[in-house]
Amino acid sequence: IATCGRGERVARVQMQFISWYADCLTVQIPTSKSDQEGLMSYAKLCSANPYDPACCLVTALGVEFLSRPDNSCARFLFGNAEEERGYMVNQMQTALKYVLNIVGEKNLGATFDRLCGHFLKKTGIAFMRSNHECISADSRELRADHKVGPYNHRSDQDGVVGRVLAFLKPGSVEFACAPPHFHPDVVAALPWASFVPHYDQYSPGTQLAIHACVASVIHNFEFVTGNLSKSHAFHGCRFVKTHSKWVTLLQPHVLGGRSGFKSVMEQTGKSLI
Repeated sequence: IATCGRGERVARVQMQFISWYADCLTVQIPTSKSDQEGLMSYAKLCSANPYDPACCLVTALGVEFLSRPDNSCARFLFGNAEEERGYMVNQMQTALKYVLNIVGEKNLGATFDRLCGHFLKKTGIAFMRSNHECISADSRELRADHKVGPYNHRSDQDGVVGRVLAFLKPGSVEFACAPPHFHPDVVAALPWASFVPHYDQYSPGTQLAIHACVASVIHNFEFVTGNLSKSHAFHGCRFVKTHSKWVTLLQPHVLGGRSGFKSVMEQTGKSLI
């Protein structure tokens, strides 16, 4: 719901805002018209969920990176306004309206005409303040994504939140799982530009994210091919049509995930609790 409330800003996420840190995908989200690169906010840490690919952001982005048409916008994740991919703002506004109608004005405690795009964040802070007086300002910032003090850069606790948002259950063995990834030697040996459109145009940070996202796709390849619509561009992308040999070759080299092979990534999300 909070993401829907920031639909316009989320829709302007650029490829260069997507990177990789330790064992998490990171995304800088524009906060306002004067902050087009999202530098006024800390990078959001997003975890992979190799146990449930249906809600794994890393796998979804891997499919997106592999499926993008050669003539698509290489700058914005959701494309320019005139592109077919530029419909994200309308989709998110429609989703938010749908959710609000289900929740209802009575439960919200306000009529819809009094709500603005920022109400979700402020509501989260108010809830924390009134129900959990012991939560510090920094904790409120990480949980409600709102600036209540000096700008923060990154926190181990943010990694915990990223895992919760990936539907990994706290306290379970899966909660501490590493995302699917490759050893740096394997990464260096792959011809990424031949099967990832625009690969050479992406920043080094985005390329790091692509390596892990594609690893998640290979790790969940059977699920992806079996559940995506037959009309989805993934089925006709270069990786599937002309470079499918890499799927079989790379599957035994996937570290982390459900494979049981030891991760070579530093773990984030060391909960203070």
